[in-house]
Amino acid sequence: MTNNRESYFQRQSLLPEIGLDGLTKLEAASVLVVGAGGLGSPVIEQLSSAGIGRVGIVDGDTVQYSNLHRQSLYTESEIGELKVLCASRRILARNPHVRIEVYPQMLHQENAIKMIESYDIVVDCSDNYSTRYLINDACVKLNKPFVYGAIYRLQGQVALFNIPGGATYRCLTPEFPDSLAGTDCVNSGVISLVPSIIANLQALETVKWIVGLPVIEDLLLVDLRSFDIQKLKLPARSTDYTFLDHGLNHPYYRRDCSTTAISNQEAMKLVKEGKIQQMIDVREREEVDSDTIDNIPLSEISSNPSSVKLEGNTLLFCISGVRSKEASSILSRNTNAMIYSLDEAMTNELKELWKNRK
Repeated sequence: MTNNRESYFQRQSLLPEIGLDGLTKLEAASVLVVGAGGLGSPVIEQLSSAGIGRVGIVDGDTVQYSNLHRQSLYTESEIGELKVLCASRRILARNPHVRIEVYPQMLHQENAIKMIESYDIVVDCSDNYSTRYLINDACVKLNKPFVYGAIYRLQGQVALFNIPGGATYRCLTPEFPDSLAGTDCVNSGVISLVPSIIANLQALETVKWIVGLPVIEDLLLVDLRSFDIQKLKLPARSTDYTFLDHGLNHPYYRRDCSTTAISNQEAMKLVKEGKIQQMIDVREREEVDSDTIDNIPLSEISSNPSSVKLEGNTLLFCISGVRSKEASSILSRNTNAMIYSLDEAMTNELKELWKNRK
């Protein structure tokens, strides 16, 4: 270890639980962070600040105005830029002792094994079940541990899965949920303090695992309204690995991990940059004007999603963002394109921009 690095991490090395030996372990370690949003931003910051030698960041999304209040790595001037590039730039400006590797794409079954296999541990900072099950299954297949984190309003959960002899995520939740209603920040709301707290706990467990300190063996439940913290004993590790019989080939892996909600301002920027190839109004036909943009009602999408032919990255909209969010979740199951959901009513300015695009 160089003197510069020792000086940079001097205060941390004073901890008897870390010391120079711990710093050496951290420098040799590699961590893959999946998701660079509300959880991912503070996780990336804390892991790099703790001395992790190599940090990979997986996220195919761009910075949006509605992200800024809870995603500390980004600024308003970076709206529309890829999150992974902005995050890398910000971290390296503060800490030259970390190697940042960026993957400007969503995690999916075709790339999960290749990405995860070269890292020691994965931190799940996604906001959907599809990605979480994919991470779990890939980690089980590769025998890699992963740190789980999730938030819902003023509550959060943290666990370390797939350590030797320990439970996997499927031991806790064997089946993919039938309903995804209210499970993400768009539907349920979030205050910036909650993902920051949960993310710091995820980063701490990652560091503890790397340096060899005792790690959490339960599911940590944090209720930040009352600051009630509980430990739920995880079930014994299951011996049923039939979910791997056909490799990483489950259809629900794409169910809700290729969608994102954006504002009119963000949509206009994407249209100007040529990053949206199709726009669809998902309201019922009797609700729309005769001169509206392409109209495929949510009811038709729900009943026969395979009949909807997408032409590339697509923006869906309705009157409030609720139906377009549901439609985006359905359509994302069978496409590699990005599906954007307008989280508010479309403005005339955006409509005219789309109609007059070149």
